Parts: sequence; C-alpha cells; structure tokens
Amino acid sequence: MVGADQPVQRWDMYVSPTFELRRSEMRILTALFLGVALSATGAFAEECKKLEKQQEKNECYSKQLPLSEKALSDTYKVVLGRLQDRPDTLTALELAQEAWKVYRDAECLFSASGSAGGSAYVGVLAECKDDLTDARVKKLNTYLHCKEGDPACPVPGP
Repeated sequence: MVGADQPVQRWDMYVSPTFELRRSEMRILTALFLGVALSATGAFAEECKKLEKQQEKNECYSKQLPLSEKALSDTYKVVLGRLQDRPDTLTALELAQEAWKVYRDAECLFSASGSAGGSAYVGVLAECKDDLTDARVKKLNTYLHCKEGDPACPVPGP
C-alpha cells in the first residue's frame, strides 16, 4: 500500500519508445477482432431465426445472447479507451450505456409479454435482447469508424 508520504511511480517512464506503435497495432488487432466477432455472432443469430422448434430456438438464443453481450462489452471497452482524454464525453457515454440497458430490458419485457407464461417466452425475450444488443454493437462500431473531423462523431480516431 502506498502511503501519503511515498511518491507514486509513473509507469510511462519505463515504457519503451515503441509502445505507441504497439498501442496502434493493438487497436488494429482489436478492430479486426471485433469485426470477426460481430460477423460470427450475427451469423449465429441468423441460424437461431431459422430454427422451427421453439425449444431449439430457446436453446440457440440462450447460447447466442452471451456472445452478443460479450461483443457489446468488447466494443464498449474500445470506445471507452478512446475517450480517456475526454471526461465529459466519457461520462455521457456511460450515461447513454446505462440508459440503453434499461431501455433494452424494458422494451424486451414489453415485446415478449404476449408470450408470457408460454414456452416461447424465454426465446422471444432472448431474441429481442440479442437483436437490440447487436444493433447497439453496430452503433458503437460506427463511432469507432467515423471520418476524421466529423462533428457528429463523439469518438476520436485511433
């Protein structure tokens, strides 16, 4: 534990000059990873929609939703990382994300309410959450790929 009388060491003085290059490489790799993850989760969701038996759909979406939520979490972390030098924008993103979660859950409860008490409820609820989560990932991803200087883009480039 660092005491009040002990100086805090700065980690950046130990970082090599190639660190910035490594950070850039990591950003590129992260963007590629997110692209692959998004296409994989989207393809899996399409497979779930093709299933005819409700129990199979329920099982499929119970596997799909965590993948979509992981893609959302990964994308959100990249956006957060780009906003570290913009505290007001970072706070706005955090508020927007919390509001979006409340909206998604409430919208899907409403959307699935027609099947409440039935065997389709779990699948309808999960499908709705998956669809809205996928849309949120796509929206956050658009912020990561804005044109330089776009005044409507709150996220700076890499």
